[in-house]
Amino acid sequence: MFRTLAISAAAAGFVAAPVFAGSMAPPAADPVPYTPAPVVMDTGWTGPYGGIQLGYGSMDLGGAGDEGWIYGAQLGYDYQMGNNFVVGAELDWVGSDMSFGGTDLDSLQHAKLRAGYGMGDALVYATGGLARADTTIGDDLGWAIGAGLEYKVTPSIGVGAEYLYNKFDNFNGTGNDLDGSTVAMRVNFRF
Repeated sequence: MFRTLAISAAAAGFVAAPVFAGSMAPPAADPVPYTPAPVVMDTGWTGPYGGIQLGYGSMDLGGAGDEGWIYGAQLGYDYQMGNNFVVGAELDWVGSDMSFGGTDLDSLQHAKLRAGYGMGDALVYATGGLARADTTIGDDLGWAIGAGLEYKVTPSIGVGAEYLYNKFDNFNGTGNDLDGSTVAMRVNFRF
């Protein structure tokens, strides 16, 4: 009887051992902690910027006109109000290779305001303000009005285009008006 009891206890222990020992599977690896991606904070369109431009223009002085390349630089500041409305101011200098009737258009300068609608990384805007033209027969003040589009390819770099119509009445007392349009591709670096 003792022998039967000992064999029964040994058999029960042998069968029950895996139940008390736990799973035979290898232990699970420690879980990898979750680290979220860093968040890049975009301040929208608020802040200063500077950039360069290259384009084409067509100007006319008293019936004599010419077309040619334009190139230049701009500095400005934008302020985003609320979710989408953007206002700003900009100064630019635009060189030219246009000549009409023996008069060379050396450069145009603008002091403009702009207002637009920001749609995420895109900004559509209207612009206008004072214009100054420097030519070989003198310089004069006028006005300019136009529209543009800028798209942020990164939070600090934007590319776009701008159209401007320039008008100078009775340019430099000659009795002739100087007017015309420019279209420029622009790259802005936001600080």
